[in-house]
Amino acid sequence: MRTLGVLLLSCLLLAGCTVTVRTDAEVTGLPPVPVPPVLRADECWRSQGPYSASRFPKATGTVVPCSEPHEFETYYSGPLVGTPGKAQLDLCTLQAKAILGADYLTGRVELEYFHGPDWFSCVMAETSTIISRKFVARTGRLHDALKNPGMQLGCADLRWENNSLSDIAHVADCSGAHTAEFTGFVELPVHALPSTAADLNTMAIKQCEALGVKYLGGPNAEVFNIWIGPLAPDLKPGNHFYRCFLGAPKGKRFASVLKGLGTKPIPYA
Repeated sequence: MRTLGVLLLSCLLLAGCTVTVRTDAEVTGLPPVPVPPVLRADECWRSQGPYSASRFPKATGTVVPCSEPHEFETYYSGPLVGTPGKAQLDLCTLQAKAILGADYLTGRVELEYFHGPDWFSCVMAETSTIISRKFVARTGRLHDALKNPGMQLGCADLRWENNSLSDIAHVADCSGAHTAEFTGFVELPVHALPSTAADLNTMAIKQCEALGVKYLGGPNAEVFNIWIGPLAPDLKPGNHFYRCFLGAPKGKRFASVLKGLGTKPIPYA
């Protein structure tokens, strides 16, 4: 199989986004007091914008009832002890899995955490694309969202610009023509995280290719693997996961699902 790697830099999976909080000491000169989280658990909010489609907004936005249209949902808030990093990433991921009903990497969901001097909060959002992360204005909470097949990653369409893959858009109906399929996600070994782009490419290719072969039920030279994840310099414990897809040759579209295809010919539309 051929392989295409896409390096996607995610704010969540780095060190988090810092939200500056003003304390009483800065205003009055009095001893500082604990600052409550700017982003409170179980609140839904719309961005005050503008913001990049590929990154969560750094402003807290406007809190709205979750029954009204919103892009973001704060699902956990707690005290920050020590330097923000792996502990917060792990907790946000674990809490999200319990709420969503599955690992967020298997669904149309992205996570991020924000922190102040002594607090941090976990935020989730529904997306309609993988690379650009186009956020969806939705009504209702994301609780048990990934128990819904329509929210799970499955079939997708590759978007190309100047012969380069620019985005992956979700396709709701796998019975129709599509150009990519999600095969799963991989976790690079924490004890041997690559430090260079070349080493990362080799390691991610190897793991995604193994998923692709398992998904198909055998190797196939016509399709290619796509891996999406963080850049090599940003790899660290808690930030070492990659989503994997199988892609159709450029100019062709799959007519049906490839899973379990084995040695049968690729069904093109």
